[in-house]
Amino acid sequence: MDNEDTTKVFEVSEEGNTEMLDVEEIEENAEEPDIFSEEYKETKKSLKDKWNNLSKKKKIIIIVAAIIVLIGIVVGVLLLTGKEEKPKVKEEEIVIVENQNYRYENGVLKFLDKDKKEIGEYKCKNKNENKCYLAYFDVDDSVDNTKYVHEDKSAVEFQTPIVDDKYVFVYDNPKETDITITLYNFKDNKSEDYYTVIKKGSDDYSFILKDSNSKFGLLYLKDGVNKKIDFKYDYLGYYDGYKNDKRYIAIKDYKYYVIDDSEKELSKPLSDQIAGFNNKYIKTNSNGKYNAYDYEGNKITTNSYDFITFVDEYIVAISNNLMYIMDSKGTNLNVDGYKLYNNLYNRTYFYDDDNKFIEIKNSFEVTKVGNNINIVIYDEDEEKKYTINALEALVNSNIEYISYIEGKLYFYSDSDKSTLIGNYTCKNKNTISSKDSTLDNCFLAKTGSNYTPIINGRYVFINDTLDKNNQAIALYDLQQGKVLANYLKLDTGIDSEERFYSTEKAIIIAQSSNGDHYGKYGMIAIGKNEVTKPLEFTFDSIRRWSSSAMLAKKSNGTYAMFNNNGEPLTSEFGYEIIFYDPVKKIVEVKNNKKKVKLFNTEGISITDKWYEEISLDSTDFILGFANKKMDILNYDGSKYCDKCLNIDLFTDDYSKGYNIDDEKVTTYNGKTVVEEIYFNGEGEVEE
Repeated sequence: MDNEDTTKVFEVSEEGNTEMLDVEEIEENAEEPDIFSEEYKETKKSLKDKWNNLSKKKKIIIIVAAIIVLIGIVVGVLLLTGKEEKPKVKEEEIVIVENQNYRYENGVLKFLDKDKKEIGEYKCKNKNENKCYLAYFDVDDSVDNTKYVHEDKSAVEFQTPIVDDKYVFVYDNPKETDITITLYNFKDNKSEDYYTVIKKGSDDYSFILKDSNSKFGLLYLKDGVNKKIDFKYDYLGYYDGYKNDKRYIAIKDYKYYVIDDSEKELSKPLSDQIAGFNNKYIKTNSNGKYNAYDYEGNKITTNSYDFITFVDEYIVAISNNLMYIMDSKGTNLNVDGYKLYNNLYNRTYFYDDDNKFIEIKNSFEVTKVGNNINIVIYDEDEEKKYTINALEALVNSNIEYISYIEGKLYFYSDSDKSTLIGNYTCKNKNTISSKDSTLDNCFLAKTGSNYTPIINGRYVFINDTLDKNNQAIALYDLQQGKVLANYLKLDTGIDSEERFYSTEKAIIIAQSSNGDHYGKYGMIAIGKNEVTKPLEFTFDSIRRWSSSAMLAKKSNGTYAMFNNNGEPLTSEFGYEIIFYDPVKKIVEVKNNKKKVKLFNTEGISITDKWYEEISLDSTDFILGFANKKMDILNYDGSKYCDKCLNIDLFTDDYSKGYNIDDEKVTTYNGKTVVEEIYFNGEGEVEE
């Protein structure tokens, strides 16, 4: 067949016959009509005449064809514009709401087991999925439980579970103001009772409920409805921070108690809201201020805190975002406090708007492993870790006024250690390995067997060394927080065993460990607010002679007596001073041959010769002994009587060779009287 355009037009004749015309032929003969011409008008007339001349049958055919074309055009427009007519909605729609443990289906709650199989149902009185559903747990913010929140900190609501494959808590009320909750038994198809509040208990079968009389009690829904705690309390709460046994917080007669699930009162009543507990302590929260008590109602914490929790026998207290660990007496184990970086003190679970879990956040974690208290503090993605030796608290309990904590000595103005006056950072930490350990490397210095005290609430001597044979003693100012000087040895002159000592002026003899004065002795005076040096550290030795006098040896080998102000009481002597009488102003010295002699304090000789011994027991005379002879002298060095010089003694034990009374001196040879010398010149010598 030839590829020709075969388009044809069919014309219907008056007789009903059709005649096929060529389109090309029609197009070739076609002209643009002139609508104003008489011919065009005649043509229009002729069309009207033609329509009028058509048969009825033909007119019907043309009209039907036009209608069909019009309908086609309308449908096409609708399809193009997408404006379809919506079907009518049925009067009752099928409503199905899927949940974790139930499905709402056209006014019926169908309960599902863990495999999503139906195990029972409840027919709603209010056929609306927003008015008939499993009830939600109440959020108890008065107790420091684990928190479950959205990112905006609003609480996440948790639906109550199906219990023991038998019981459900149903909310089915026409009004939102109606808070009635039905305990429904879907196995027996009956309502057990009605409540207004439901909270979690200690396990999956225990529920805290508030009845229609606004009283709280506890039900245990295992093998039946069991009333564990009678509905008689004004409040009942569960604290999830304690897992050892089933304990609850209760209010009765406006007092707070810790009770068990047999209603036994485990604690004495408290006036403030109980926010948590362990088996040793109870914490209360009154308007955001926390305190700790024991179960006998004794308050442990001296101050109130922003938050408190417990780790075994230790208390974790937070104030101004600083964490402190305390023992059972309320004494801090970390006096300085650890800085916290957020206030999520309770463990907090975060969820998105669809209740999908995001993350867990908390400010800190404290655990006890052996004798160590381990602390982790969270700073965004960073962890700061600290460890406290719990044995330090036991050691500190045996020490008044002082505590050793984490390498520091802390000093207090009272034996109960409630008022801190300063601290010292040890260069050498102590070894604490048992409760009986002593401070071995960093501690208050000792003089003899006694520790030096805290002087005037400000100054302390601290021995800080690993060398047990050599002391390294620092004089430390607690107020200024700095070391004033360092010493090798001390003589405080304080015999008291008290740890806290107050005086107008404490006179201290010390041996310097500083620079050019290393090993030299000096004297310091510690007052209320200052430390002075009455004697510079230039002496080879200083010895406390009395409460008001010191014997000092200079580097040139001379000796002298000084008072507490560093003023000389005697001249310098080239011999060691072994006796000093400030009233009679007498000085006894000893040479390198162990002979003795008397001088006055100005350095002038009283005795002309050196003696083996000198006795100053009498207030009237002096006795000098040498070579088995005795001299009796006045205190100015003159002879006491005419015959009082070179008196023969017959023994080397001079104290047994004579006797003196008010009138005479008697000498002996054994038990035999050898001679009697009367001081007034009278009497005779016996042969």
